[in-house]
Amino acid sequence: MGWNNLVKNRDINAYGASGAIYSVISLMACIAPKATFQLYGIIPIPAWLCVTGIFAYDTYSAMYDKQKGTDTAGHVGGLLAGMGYFLARRFRLF
Repeated sequence: MGWNNLVKNRDINAYGASGAIYSVISLMACIAPKATFQLYGIIPIPAWLCVTGIFAYDTYSAMYDKQKGTDTAGHVGGLLAGMGYFLARRFRLF
C-alpha cells in the first residue's frame, strides 16, 4: 500500500493473504533452495528459480501497472519479508 500511496499517488486497499503466502514461499526457498515446485502440476522447477521468476514478474507488473486488479506490490513486499526474515535469523539479528 505504501508503494501505491507514495509512488503511484493512488489510495487503494489490499485484500487477501497473498503477501503472507509469498513470504512463506520465499522463506522456504531460502531455507531449501533445491526443493522442487511443480509448475502446472507436471513441470519440476527448483524453488530458487520459481521465487526468482515470481519476484521478477511481480516487480515488473508493479512498476508498469500490467495487472490492474492485483496488488503486485503486496506480492513483492511479501517476498522481501520472507527473505528479510531468513537473513535476520541467519545473521542472528533476533
